[in-house]
Amino acid sequence: MHQLKVTTGETATATVLPEFMLAHLNLKEGDTLLVVPTPNGYLLTSNSDGVEEQLQLGLEFMNEYNETFKDLAQ
Repeated sequence: MHQLKVTTGETATATVLPEFMLAHLNLKEGDTLLVVPTPNGYLLTSNSDGVEEQLQLGLEFMNEYNETFKDLAQ
């Protein structure tokens, strides 16, 4: 687990991602970082083609079959 510090500037509140996280997400300055709400918090991912749509479809699928997943986990 990694902790990120939230800082406040004159016009914004921000956090800084370490270089290894940027490299893992294949992000550079000016790129878009997607923040997707999930039942367990938020998912951070890079903005590649179709990712946002795939994540939304996956979340809808998990919500639709939530009870089935709970039963399978037992």
